[in-house]
Amino acid sequence: MKCLSVLLAVTLGPLVAGCYGTLCPSLDDYPEIQRATFYDYRSPPGGRSGHLQPFNTWVERPSLAAFLQRGIDQGGRTRLVSEYGFQCTSPSEAACRDCLTCTRSVRTEQIYLMWTGAPDCENTGEILVRAHIGPGSSVKAITYWRTWLKWSPPEPNLWRDTPRER
Repeated sequence: MKCLSVLLAVTLGPLVAGCYGTLCPSLDDYPEIQRATFYDYRSPPGGRSGHLQPFNTWVERPSLAAFLQRGIDQGGRTRLVSEYGFQCTSPSEAACRDCLTCTRSVRTEQIYLMWTGAPDCENTGEILVRAHIGPGSSVKAITYWRTWLKWSPPEPNLWRDTPRER
């Protein structure tokens, strides 16, 4: 009988383990720059939940620009490359010698229920980030969430608080 239980554990263990997916990291486990790029999500009580910004189109992101501005203020423009992983280039035009255009992409993931009912962390595309720095201390940030997800905005009349980005 002992041999049978060992045999079942060895044989069925990997099969059962394969039925359970992997959980996405908690929001706090993502790097700070990645959290700053995520699209804001609302889940109003009794209403349709969804992301506030549309997918598959360029969207201006004032909160991301403010985040980048704080980073530049604290660590200089080099922080965009060294800490946040941007690739930056200077424009070819002489009109703005202190301007930079910085780009990077961020992988996105969401939890979905697998056919077994277990949660699984699934890749939902990538967020392309473009930041325009300068002239002077001016920062503008735009993002493009390239995804297969269909965008459906939440019902704004059911929000209990003011919509804001992360």
